Amino acid sequence: MDRFLGRVRQDLRYALRCLHADRRFTLLDVLALALGIGSATIILSAVYGVILNTFDHDNPDTIVSIAIHGVAKSGDEGREVMSMPELLAYRQRNNDLEAMTGGFTYRRRAA
Repeated sequence: MDRFLGRVRQDLRYALRCLHADRRFTLLDVLALALGIGSATIILSAVYGVILNTFDHDNPDTIVSIAIHGVAKSGDEGREVMSMPELLAYRQRNNDLEAMTGGFTYRRRAA
């Protein structure tokens, strides 16, 4: 281990001597590193913000999906798209989503 650390120390001293000898090369290296790190940071921040963290929600276990079942249709599947009058009627009649979903069964969707 001491031999390895000695080689690393020697390599670092050699790299610093080379960088000190040619200031233009050092400036080019620093600019290339800054551009690379900056662009990678911007891209990863955008990916995280747009794709990975789309919902700003403190408790994701409470996110629900409401399916509307018609009287004539039987089965587990329902439509999940509401018309504007239906949405306004739900909003007007229900003040608390937890009270509204109290009698419903929770079923996790397969991803």
